[in-house]
Amino acid sequence: MFDLCLKEFGTKTRIKEISTEASLELTWETLRSFFCAKIILINHEYSLPVDTPCANLAIKFNMLYVSVYQLIKENIEKRTPLGKKLLASHQPRALQPSGND
Repeated sequence: MFDLCLKEFGTKTRIKEISTEASLELTWETLRSFFCAKIILINHEYSLPVDTPCANLAIKFNMLYVSVYQLIKENIEKRTPLGKKLLASHQPRALQPSGND
């Protein structure tokens, strides 16, 4: 069964081996380090193209990248209760001159 899974999903799996000879606390901590997501939450200027670099870094270091702007947009588009609150709280901003005339 294990070989069949590796054959079918081999490129999407990672084998993690841990020693169970250590204390229960250490074993649990090791297991948690394998399976608990480490999250990168980025709040940046909307116009900056950082989604791809952040996503690539998250993949490289086995983390989860969450874009605040994508979450807001998704909630507004799906008209979730949170999205409705976000849309109701939106206040248009006037353009500010740069001051470099």
